[in-house]
Amino acid sequence: MKPFFFLALALLFFGCLQPAEPPSLSVQEFSSRLLSFQNASVFMNVTRASVAHSALIYNCGAELSGSIAGIGLEVSPYAIDGEKCFASGNRTLSTQQCIAEAPGYTFFIQTGANKTRFYNDYALLELPEGYKGKCSITSN
Repeated sequence: MKPFFFLALALLFFGCLQPAEPPSLSVQEFSSRLLSFQNASVFMNVTRASVAHSALIYNCGAELSGSIAGIGLEVSPYAIDGEKCFASGNRTLSTQQCIAEAPGYTFFIQTGANKTRFYNDYALLELPEGYKGKCSITSN
């Protein structure tokens, strides 16, 4: 029993065993889920992003926030740069503090492949350098 325990611990430590990713939602499931909230938080993570890529992420966050407000949700924007998080009211908090206080459904915008994934309580938007697409939600 002990050898198995140490093997599992070693595999976890070296990243071979990863927690399972939560099941993603379809666009229709996401839409229904989002409309069940009164608030949404938008996190613009510019950690490891170039200046140009940071501007792209901030613009995407602003566009997304405006479209979320347009469907009737109150929006709380946050900017993350490493371990620092900048919140409304000119507050600087730790990233963990910002995530803990974030109300409603949460959107994370960050560098990465051109990919969007929706989950039960959050969405992950990855934007590549030079992204030219839209960052908005429409009510149809």
